[in-house]
Amino acid sequence: MFSLRVWACALIWPVVAFADGGEPSSGYGFHPGPLPAATRDVSVTYRATINTTPKETYRIRLRIKQGGMPYVIDFPNAAREHTGPTMPIGGLEDSYWVVDTRPGQENHYIDPTNRDFDRFHSNPGPLVDITLVSYARSTTVAGQPCELWNAIRRYPQLQQRLEMCLSRDAVVLRVTAHHPGFMDTLEAETVTYQNLPASLFEVPPSYPQMMPPPPRPPNTKLGPYENPGGPPP
Repeated sequence: MFSLRVWACALIWPVVAFADGGEPSSGYGFHPGPLPAATRDVSVTYRATINTTPKETYRIRLRIKQGGMPYVIDFPNAAREHTGPTMPIGGLEDSYWVVDTRPGQENHYIDPTNRDFDRFHSNPGPLVDITLVSYARSTTVAGQPCELWNAIRRYPQLQQRLEMCLSRDAVVLRVTAHHPGFMDTLEAETVTYQNLPASLFEVPPSYPQMMPPPPRPPNTKLGPYENPGGPPP
């Protein structure tokens, strides 16, 4: 199954630069500490720009329940926008991920084309393990006023520094990271506040779990996105 490498464009990087500024709190009432959860149901379509050569751009949609969990990740224009080697999302225009990292919950990959689903246990979430560090300034993204914050996402082996724009409703509108010499961005294009039905975040009851693939023949050459240590996450 396709790994959620697509979030590398926003969050899976080496250490990156902070935004200018550094006030301890904000006009929206946010404070340094865990990333606050969205306070309303919302659907956000982002443009992800990966500054490879050639540059790669994708649309990624998050549909988030009030409280931040669960949320759905999908790729509305995957068939048209799969133009480069970094993110193999072509053919996933109907598939989506349901992410819920709360204790006792599971993450699911759902494929309406084949009418089945699978479970996955790696952490695909762009909205987890993030800590706000300091408020920088106010700005606007996708016509929405928001606040720019310096933030950190922690991993077992490292921590990443991010710039994040949050709306008053704690919706993430932009994430920026600076590599040496270039920059990657995840930025909202459209933001729609709407009630999201519970069924969107559930596995359709008629869908069976996917069958595991057959074992590879000995000495099989792995593809560029395959995990040599086992099945992809």
